[in-house]
Amino acid sequence: MTSTKNADPEILEKLIDIGKRLKSLRQATGLNYIKFSEKYGINKMTLYRIESGQEFQMGSLIKILKIFKIEKLSTFFNDL
Repeated sequence: MTSTKNADPEILEKLIDIGKRLKSLRQATGLNYIKFSEKYGINKMTLYRIESGQEFQMGSLIKILKIFKIEKLSTFFNDL
């Protein structure tokens, strides 16, 4: 179940979409979220929360996207 402070269904839907996209990128590396976190110095609970559609700090997402060489946020957020 997605846990978040924000009850707006549209926002919840976007958070879930972002989480799914990020999880797909991470899975393509062949690493589970714990191994990925250890390898790249990302807090494992932060990664877990983002991937499960919970609220997150934008800086955390930007740090993770840089690992995937995604420099333009518009590339990741295209069609969201």
